[in-house]
Amino acid sequence: MSDRVITILIKAKPNNITLLQIYAPTAEAEEDEIEQFYAEIQGAIEETSRADAVVYILGDFNAKIGEMAEADIVGKFGLGERNEAGDRLVQFCQEQHMRLTNTWFRQPRRRLYTWTSPSGQYRNQIDNILCQQRWKSSVQAVKTFPGADCGSDHELLVAKIKMRLCSVKRPPAYQKFDTSKIGPSYAAEIRNRFELLAIEENQEAEEILEKVKEIVVETAEKHVLYKKPIRSAKWISEETIAIAEERRRAKMTRSRDEVRRLNAMFQQAARKDKEKYWNEGCARAEEAYRKGNMRELYQHVKKTRTVFMARQATIRGRNSEELHDQEGIRKIWKEYTE
Repeated sequence: MSDRVITILIKAKPNNITLLQIYAPTAEAEEDEIEQFYAEIQGAIEETSRADAVVYILGDFNAKIGEMAEADIVGKFGLGERNEAGDRLVQFCQEQHMRLTNTWFRQPRRRLYTWTSPSGQYRNQIDNILCQQRWKSSVQAVKTFPGADCGSDHELLVAKIKMRLCSVKRPPAYQKFDTSKIGPSYAAEIRNRFELLAIEENQEAEEILEKVKEIVVETAEKHVLYKKPIRSAKWISEETIAIAEERRRAKMTRSRDEVRRLNAMFQQAARKDKEKYWNEGCARAEEAYRKGNMRELYQHVKKTRTVFMARQATIRGRNSEELHDQEGIRKIWKEYTE
């Protein structure tokens, strides 16, 4: 929806589930920006397809709720003191009939804070998970995992949710034969069975096709192996994984300077790994093109096209024309703000 609110719709029975991931402006932001942020959340809630849809809102609200309980919205297990942004969040929960689930479960203090300052001196609870009052019993527990290696100054915040949903039967997954492993034994038996295939003069085409299919499948099951499931490309090297593990251990010892150093190393190593992975893929595609292997070339090109590419921002100019280039967009925004 925007750079501050994204929506995930999980289709389920009897109720759809909508997850809103948010990132709020900081407490120093202008009042108009904060109000626009909450208006976006409200708009996303109103766009849910069904009135009985289950909605959870999670993310960095940049708001401190504190330890003061309030009606059925805020529990007594918050952290610190409420600030102005916290008051605005509580007001929003009241308007939307939601509750701040973080504050309703007794946890050690180390399981309550969600953010640590760069100096390590301050810890606050500014990330929250909201749920509708109607579905409050679905949230079984909420806590942070300080030991999780997220490469961020925020801690991993996890909610345990339990709901009764109808089971949806999925069609069986069909296995595919590995056609690259077809050998002479398969070809010989196929040839023999087709020579013996009796086709009557007035036989329907569908019946003939069914017999052909039966022969091909039965012979393949005897002589051809099934394809093994192919996992996503593992482009991260063992060296980069080792850096991530070292970073995780440093975080456990609360060595913040070491964590920052290792985090920078990890980001740099990961970028190099990804660049190497794509360079090797391009080299294989070029080799396939040089050899005239169009099938392999297509597979490499298809793999590159399935990678997510962020959509470039688009705005309308003075004459309602669409502007895509960054220079034109900056010019329009400059004129608008002046």
